[in-house]
Amino acid sequence: MNIKRNITILGIIFILFFSINCSEEQSDFKTEGPMQLEGVWEILPSSSHSRLDFNTKSGYAILITDINLEGFLSQESKEYILLSDGKGVRIQSESETVPTGYFLFQDRKKKVWLGLWKEELVRLVQTK
Repeated sequence: MNIKRNITILGIIFILFFSINCSEEQSDFKTEGPMQLEGVWEILPSSSHSRLDFNTKSGYAILITDINLEGFLSQESKEYILLSDGKGVRIQSESETVPTGYFLFQDRKKKVWLGLWKEELVRLVQTK
């Protein structure tokens, strides 16, 4: 009777260990290629009020920058493509080979994401 119980306990431990290892590997893996993100994220710190809108077009982000021209506020926008390399997302112009931004999946929290933007360490903070 003790042998059966010990074998059962060892079996349960083996199954738990195996399932935990599998789930960790799956959570770290992201497919490569174009990807979709959601929401509007403010870039902080930023000398001008800049934000990335991931809601406009699948696989793309729109950088919206507020500009003050002689007392008049206007907005400038630029489109970027989102590409995954399996470890993070590259945000780059389709006409350029070097990404403007790079954010690792492991550095993303619920509403804050640390990464690089124009060679500076920044936070993306989700506003919408």
